[in-house]
Amino acid sequence: AERAEEERARALDDRHAELTARAEQEVREAERELADAREAAVRRQEEARERAAEVVAEARLCQERVARATERVLREHGERWDELQAQMDSVRSSLSSLTGRAVE
Repeated sequence: AERAEEERARALDDRHAELTARAEQEVREAERELADAREAAVRRQEEARERAAEVVAEARLCQERVARATERVLREHGERWDELQAQMDSVRSSLSSLTGRAVE
C-alpha cells in the first residue's frame, strides 16, 4: 500500500512537473507574441506618422497649386474687366461724338 502510495505521489509529481513545464512554455510563447505585437504596433504607428506627413505635404502642394490657379484666374478676369471698361469708354466716346450728347 505504501509502495502504491509512493507511485501515485511520484506519478502526480511527474504530471505536475509536465503541466508546469507546458505552462511555462506557453507563457514564454505568449510573451514572445506580446513582444512581437508591441513591435508591430510601434512599426504601424511610425508608418502612420510617415503617411500622415506625406498626406499633409501633398495637401500643402495642392493648396499652393489651387492658390496659384486662383490668382491667375483673378488676374485674367481683372485684365478682361479692364479691357471691357476701355471698350465701353470707347463706345461712349463714339456715341457722344455721333450724337453730340454725353452718354452715361
